[in-house]
Amino acid sequence: MNDEVKEVIDIIENLEVRVNSYWNFYVVVVLATIGWLMSSRIPFTMNQGIALIISVSLFFLANFSVLKSSTKRIIAFESELNTIANGFKFKSTMLRKELSKPAIRYRLASSYLLHIIIDVAIIYTIWSKLA
Repeated sequence: MNDEVKEVIDIIENLEVRVNSYWNFYVVVVLATIGWLMSSRIPFTMNQGIALIISVSLFFLANFSVLKSSTKRIIAFESELNTIANGFKFKSTMLRKELSKPAIRYRLASSYLLHIIIDVAIIYTIWSKLA
């Protein structure tokens, strides 16, 4: 296999590890927040609720921004890999076909949608627990 192909695949894999770490951190925070909200019997005061909404919103925005930029880089490197694969003579047509298309269709849009739905649901839950 061409060194250029290997290098691009390595970069994509490193970016995938980074994106998975961001998603894992997001899931841990979301599950901890949901658990805390579900176990909390006392409603929040308006000040507590607003402070909590601002805090989780800032976390959501920060996490979303790093996910967005890393995912866009993955898509860009996959595009480069697709271009290289189309011009390279692989022995396997299946490998050429797989490397000539995106790994996950609608990846960025589905990431946006998932993040926004969960973020809104948590913010709504906090808002609904105000006294």
